[in-house]
Amino acid sequence: MRSAQARHNSQHGSTLLVSMIMLLLITMLALTSFRLASGNLKVVGNMQQRNQVLTAAQGAIERVISNPKFTAPPTSALPTVSSEDLPTPCVATDNTTCVDVNGDGATDITVRVGSIRQNGTFQAAPCVQQVKPVANASLDLSRADDASCSVGVGQTFGVSGANSGASMCTEMLWEVLAQATDTQAGASAAVTAGVKMRTSNDDVVATYNCN
Repeated sequence: MRSAQARHNSQHGSTLLVSMIMLLLITMLALTSFRLASGNLKVVGNMQQRNQVLTAAQGAIERVISNPKFTAPPTSALPTVSSEDLPTPCVATDNTTCVDVNGDGATDITVRVGSIRQNGTFQAAPCVQQVKPVANASLDLSRADDASCSVGVGQTFGVSGANSGASMCTEMLWEVLAQATDTQAGASAAVTAGVKMRTSNDDVVATYNCN
């Protein structure tokens, strides 16, 4: 009888030990699943914040490009928006705007438009990468825009009175940079676009170069 009782008690002890081990494994599995789910939520949240600031930067670039007079002057490349249409608080200076993402009327993302000079400093205006005279030979005189450039320009070197072959127009390659920052989440993104503009030789901008 004692031997049977001892075996019975031993079985109860083994069952208890196995149950505790299984409970520990289930607990570890639950903790691991929670950590994985939490990590995935953070990754998705970071991607969403990244996409939001990227969209805000691209929107600012599109506003600049759609403004045909953004070079006059480039310090006001972003079209002016009424303060009533901006979220609060928003310090909207030249080439700076604010974006409300969730519709609560508060600023979520701040966007600056400008360019990076060759020395690495930020310039609060688009800069000129390249200036290239438009040759008369490349003009299509059936187009009004080209016809207005068709008068030749005399050169200041070589044979006196000769013509350089250049028209009255110049093509300027502008670099436009939009930097968007979500100050609450710490996310940021930058979008750069190149815009080629034709202007008269008299209106060539030399101040805002990228050098």
